[in-house]
Amino acid sequence: MDFIAEFKKLLFATPTYNLRSVNNTNCPYVHMVTFSKNAYLCFGGYKVEDSSYCYFPFQLKDCNDTLFTSQSELCYECISCVKCYSCDYCQNCANSSDCKFCYDCRGCNNCFGSVGLRQKSYYFFNQPLSKEEYFNCLREWDFSHPSHFQAIQKKVEELRKNHPHNASVQINCQNCIGDDIVNSKNCYWAFNAENCEDSGYLFHTDHLKDSYDTEVTAQGELLYECTPGYDLYNCNFCLECGNTKNAEYCVRCFNSHDVFGCVGRNHAEFEILNQKYSKDEYFKKVAEIKDELRAKKTYVNWLPDVVGKID
Repeated sequence: MDFIAEFKKLLFATPTYNLRSVNNTNCPYVHMVTFSKNAYLCFGGYKVEDSSYCYFPFQLKDCNDTLFTSQSELCYECISCVKCYSCDYCQNCANSSDCKFCYDCRGCNNCFGSVGLRQKSYYFFNQPLSKEEYFNCLREWDFSHPSHFQAIQKKVEELRKNHPHNASVQINCQNCIGDDIVNSKNCYWAFNAENCEDSGYLFHTDHLKDSYDTEVTAQGELLYECTPGYDLYNCNFCLECGNTKNAEYCVRCFNSHDVFGCVGRNHAEFEILNQKYSKDEYFKKVAEIKDELRAKKTYVNWLPDVVGKID
């Protein structure tokens, strides 16, 4: 049996969807978005609500035009922000509220055009003001006016030039290497990762443990080369799978367990190439296929090459 040839034949013959939307309510034109409500034109998201035009959003509510922003509410035009509330035009900020045009500010509230602040309130272009002075200055700027908007950006850019930049942005992390990492431990070469542990080579992941070479995945353990996915356990070389465990070489499989080389399956168990087996027959056949792949030195992730030829 030529497993790879049979898998390719099955993959190319199985219908697929144009947009992946799982467990969502009223979410038109979203892709790779799960457990969300009233989202519009969002991509690569998880638990997004009443938001639009967001790229890689995690647990957002009432947000628009954000990039790599998570656990935030009422934010607009924010990049790589975590746990922010009512913030606009901010980047690399965390645990902050009512901030505008801020960069690398943490634990701040009511700050405007400021850079590198920690636990500060009522700062205007990095200058401390009284509460009354702050709101008087704020009224002098009209964000909707192009000249005012450009002047603000220019002032902030000058402040950024004089502010030390971290080589790696990490919040509440231990023994991690990468950038934009939050609440994680023992992670190597991780980027835009949150709540991950003992994992490596990650991109845009949340709540992963003992996983490697995985991206755009939330809630997973013992994963290797999976993307994108959610609620996975002990899966290798899987593409667009969810709520599945003990799977290998699977594409678009959901709510399944103990599946090998399956495509487009839901609530499946003990299946190989979409064919049902008894439990004992399944494990025996899988062992034979793996021995064949090892002998041919093809027990690797050849899914990207196969999927790339679908079009």
